[in-house]
Amino acid sequence: MTHISPQRHPRTLTTLLLTTFILLLQACSSGGGGPAPTYTVGGSVTGLGNTPVVLQNNNGAETLSISTNTTYTFTTALTQGTAYNITVLTQPTGYSCSVSNSTGTVGQQNITTIAVTCTALPTYTIGGTVTGLGSNPVILQNNSSEQLSISANGSYQFLTAQLEGSSYSVTVHTQPSGYSCSVSSNTGTVVQENITTISVNCGVTATGYYTGSADVKADNNTTNLNIPDLRAMVNGNRLMLMSLDQQLLYDGTITITGSNYSGSVTLYKSGARISTTPIAVSGTITAGSNIAGTLAGSGAGNGTFDVLYNTSVNAQAASLARVVSTVERSYWGGAFYLPYSFGNTNLFKVVDGGNLEHVDEPNNGYFSGCRFEGNSILPVVNSSLYQFDITFSSCDEIARQSNYTGLVTNLSVTTAPTDGDLLLVGFSNGESAGFSEFVYREY
Repeated sequence: MTHISPQRHPRTLTTLLLTTFILLLQACSSGGGGPAPTYTVGGSVTGLGNTPVVLQNNNGAETLSISTNTTYTFTTALTQGTAYNITVLTQPTGYSCSVSNSTGTVGQQNITTIAVTCTALPTYTIGGTVTGLGSNPVILQNNSSEQLSISANGSYQFLTAQLEGSSYSVTVHTQPSGYSCSVSSNTGTVVQENITTISVNCGVTATGYYTGSADVKADNNTTNLNIPDLRAMVNGNRLMLMSLDQQLLYDGTITITGSNYSGSVTLYKSGARISTTPIAVSGTITAGSNIAGTLAGSGAGNGTFDVLYNTSVNAQAASLARVVSTVERSYWGGAFYLPYSFGNTNLFKVVDGGNLEHVDEPNNGYFSGCRFEGNSILPVVNSSLYQFDITFSSCDEIARQSNYTGLVTNLSVTTAPTDGDLLLVGFSNGESAGFSEFVYREY
């Protein structure tokens, strides 16, 4: 039997080829031919300083830190048709950067035209003037960081300029030997101009205890009055002069510039204020030697004085151990504003921590009936003085009830107080004053 092979029809073959081509096209359109091409996004940076700018694409989808003026490219490449939006995420310190050609859609080539242009922000200097400085330098600091040593009076300026909106705080880091400097107008915020108003005033260090005399006028303002028992205590700008014999206390503040000073004091007699207005006082100070001055008021507020630095008292540094009452029924006692009399007195004791304990109220005198409340006596660093703060209550004269501040010095106490040791105490509140030698007694 003879087998006859079938013949393929030409139309059938054409159909088969067409079907295969269509399938290949579908495979290509569905990705079967490999990944779509991608393109990078970048540009250039100019004007950058020494801190980096941080860029971001599409609100943080990718970030890029740039530290130098150069061309840049984001790491992630994007496919055709993807949108991009380049912005500054973090500005470099002291600079402001802007972006141009920052948005668009990726085509069929890399994006290289996104320009980042940086410009320096304006800065302003911090400084002022120094007066009263001696031969040793003062060291200032700004914001507890940058320091500046100044050796001469005149204008000064910190080296590091500050951006607008920056805060500044200028303080004394190291005082010059033998002098004390204070700073005024020393804090603020930089606002579009250099700061030139920070004043540093220096003067000789006067803190301590002094003894001497004064020549003033009597109450009639014509008769001369000599005061041979004048005492003085100075703590920074606080000046107290007192005479127990004359029952006088001069209390006020002074500004020391170099070796000169000026200020004002209030005059009290027997505890009561007798000067209707502050009395101008001025003069010279020789560190570790003396204070000389002129009082420009009337009566006892009119004249001159000279007090010498008391080396024996000032050689003994103040400490609570020297005034704390450690013996049972041991007290400091004295009669305010009167020559010492141990009959009618104010009694108090100093306990640990510098607190004062009231023992009994004074039964006569200017502060009759007054009791101590909320009181403290604390050593002044690097001196023989103590800061004294008391509040009087329950006084027979209601007007005496008030808060008072003052100074204390050890007249004879070298270690711990013993029977017969002395303190010199003075305080005031602008209207009333107390001052006396207080003696230590053990009962």
